[in-house]
Amino acid sequence: ELVKLESTQSAEVEKSALENAVKKLNDFVAPAVQAIRFELDQNTERMVVKVIDSASQRVLRQIPNEQVLVMSQTLDKLQGLVVNHTA
Repeated sequence: ELVKLESTQSAEVEKSALENAVKKLNDFVAPAVQAIRFELDQNTERMVVKVIDSASQRVLRQIPNEQVLVMSQTLDKLQGLVVNHTA
């Protein structure tokens, strides 16, 4: 149980550091290129880069795209089911 607690705390620290890095990237890029935005996907905790049309604020391109994020989330759930089933 101690290992699980340490793992959870470590993941929270890593997520906080990643969110801070994402904010710094956006602050750095914003003055020069307002059409690029970095985000941390809340469901998969993966870095997402979006190219935004400055005039309409419409997403022109997203890397990875929504389908990849959904597949990643589904695979994570399946992996969890396999681990739970084998345990």
